[in-house]
Amino acid sequence: MILVSRIQEFQAELEAYKKGKGVEAAEFDPKAVIAVAKSIQKLVDKDWGIVRYGILTLRDSEAIQPLLKEAKSEEERSQIILWAMLRKAYPDLALEDVKDLPLTESSRVLQRMLGVSPINFPQPASSDGSKSARKPKK
Repeated sequence: MILVSRIQEFQAELEAYKKGKGVEAAEFDPKAVIAVAKSIQKLVDKDWGIVRYGILTLRDSEAIQPLLKEAKSEEERSQIILWAMLRKAYPDLALEDVKDLPLTESSRVLQRMLGVSPINFPQPASSDGSKSARKPKK
């Protein structure tokens, strides 16, 4: 379901691009972004079913910083981030509960949660007008 909507979004962007560069960009609305960030998101996972979670905000990031600093590995930091995101939808969920999840499964679901943004931020354009891509790590 989510993949289909993303494909439709990309198709709409492609059509807008084909029509020419006369298409105006939408104006940034911070209140709309905040409203989306405060809402509970849903991700459909083949193994877990519907996963409800929240988007981490700067305030959330500040709150979990002490835990992230104490973490001894990237896996432990990932578990803390997953817990913080799931806790928004499941307030009674403890960090210890998330640590009991299978590592491979929790990592896979976390990557999907982080990779699906319900907020469509404009991408910076390169000098030739195409959308920029992330630079590869060296």
